[in-house]
Amino acid sequence: MTKIAAIVAAAGASRRFGAQDKLLSDVNAKPLLAWTLEAIPSALLDRVIVVHPPDGREVAGLAQAAGFEPVANRNAQAGLGDSIARGISTVAGSDAAIVCLGDMPLAPRVTPALVATWRAERSKIVAPVRQGRRGHPVLFDKSCFADLTALSGDDGARAVVEAFSDELALVETDDDGVVLDVDVPADLARMAERLKR
Repeated sequence: MTKIAAIVAAAGASRRFGAQDKLLSDVNAKPLLAWTLEAIPSALLDRVIVVHPPDGREVAGLAQAAGFEPVANRNAQAGLGDSIARGISTVAGSDAAIVCLGDMPLAPRVTPALVATWRAERSKIVAPVRQGRRGHPVLFDKSCFADLTALSGDDGARAVVEAFSDELALVETDDDGVVLDVDVPADLARMAERLKR
């Protein structure tokens, strides 16, 4: 039986957001990250880990409250790529891993479609696309894990996706949640309204 893990990247410095940790910002009476974790269809997954900064006790607490496994990234300041590498090394025994971003609370809803496509096609990478724009989360087959564990810097897994672009399956969706994230404080109000629907 195949094993699929999910990695939630929640260790970023949120430099564009300001001094406050955006993942802990209040959105409709809950931290932004809590919305993301609640949207993850854990029944489809064998393991969900949440990568947090070394001093991220509150983020780790949210992960545990959701029934997920917190994993500290002591080198979080190196960027998203390093957090992905840390997460992949933790789930190295899985057959595939889905990389989710903590600031995209609507995106995990597309996970069942990504898993179904991977099971049917066994593509190396499966990503959602809305109106020609590729979004998140992104599923990676274990054949990509060596490349993912070598990542560092702020570009995330972009280089790996580009390297395997001929083995990338795109899942069309009408859900704009796959491209909506929170970068600056003004985005919180927009996300709050979107989450009310």
